[in-house]
Amino acid sequence: MTIELVGVGALDSDIGVTANVTPTLHASTTEGHLILVCVAGSHDGTGDEVVDALSGYELLGSSLNTREQAYLFGKIAGASESDPNVTTTNYDADAPFIGQCATFSGTLDEIASILAHSITLESVQGLQDIALPALTVTTDNTLIIALGYKRENIGTSALSDQTGVSWTEIIEIGSSAGSDISLVVNFGVQTTATSISSGEFDVTDVGTDRSGGIMLSLKEAEAAPPDNLIPASFSQQMVRF
Repeated sequence: MTIELVGVGALDSDIGVTANVTPTLHASTTEGHLILVCVAGSHDGTGDEVVDALSGYELLGSSLNTREQAYLFGKIAGASESDPNVTTTNYDADAPFIGQCATFSGTLDEIASILAHSITLESVQGLQDIALPALTVTTDNTLIIALGYKRENIGTSALSDQTGVSWTEIIEIGSSAGSDISLVVNFGVQTTATSISSGEFDVTDVGTDRSGGIMLSLKEAEAAPPDNLIPASFSQQMVRF
């Protein structure tokens, strides 16, 4: 089954000590689809700020430091799904928090084993652009996700200097509230495993505050066995004498 983007829901943002977001699921999300929830926040860096676990979702990737955090949660949609509510603990009064959901079809339907490969670049300072690490990919037919975040409103972005995949941008959001935060997400689909070189999100904002990134490779749905490998029913195997 080919992996395809179903769609992206509406973003949500908040600010404050108990900042939380409830980004909407895309309207065409149905049972068996992969839901990705992408969130990012910045805060004063006292060390006790937490993005809480999201009930019913698996944490597929995170990039953390003392002042910024980005998380990527995932689940396989059931028969009925509500918009996810992502909460925080011990944020501060001017701490912005943003999030958005994307839905895909054609992926493996077991979230606990969907992750094929991943790598994280923890937040770095002094760069205008958002750097992304190289990702070694040895599994055919995967969904590649590139997530970048920055403690500034980045303006616009474009993913460059990476070979091994053709990218489509699906999320680009920023908040100028409080201490600023931006989040950008691209995806690509590989049929033949090809490792991806390091690269960057080129951004128009000229600031050099901290940024970081997450790269993931997620497995395709398993193909059904050919008819000639499916055991015949007992009645079909009966021999009449």
